Amino acid sequence: MQGIEVLYWALSVVFCLALVFAILFWCRNWRNEEREGNLRQLQQLAREVRRLSEAVEGLENTSASLQTADEQLSLQVENIRNMGRDLKRKLTPPAISPVISTPPVSVSKPAAPVPVSTSSDEIVSLQESSEDRYAQARDLLLAGETQTDVARQLDLGTAEVRMIARLLEKTDDVS
Repeated sequence: MQGIEVLYWALSVVFCLALVFAILFWCRNWRNEEREGNLRQLQQLAREVRRLSEAVEGLENTSASLQTADEQLSLQVENIRNMGRDLKRKLTPPAISPVISTPPVSVSKPAAPVPVSTSSDEIVSLQESSEDRYAQARDLLLAGETQTDVARQLDLGTAEVRMIARLLEKTDDVS
């Protein structure tokens, strides 16, 4: 009988050890699955961060383009205002004062004309230089430069360079 009891105890110990090893193996697999899930989430987060950083960079480029366009528009508006003042001054006839028999008490000096910062020739040269930059941008894009590099080299907005690139693509599609 003692042999059967020893066998009974030996089988019980082996069964308990097998159960412990099975539990340890299950825990190990569970932790591996959890680790792989965390790794997948990290990779997905890294992709999202990369996508967001590209979007932020695009917004920064757009902001810089808008600021450049705003500066150019402000300069052109100021030039138009100056040209309007010049035209108004040239078209307005001088006022003729009636002859008064008594001399005035105090005589004030006439106001000096306001100097105009840019002439029409300078405006035309500014327009030609901007058109020249656009032609350079077209040539650089055709040479294979990236849109961002072209914008930096020619001090143009990225939106302007993108527009030129789209126009080039459209002309290629038409041909």
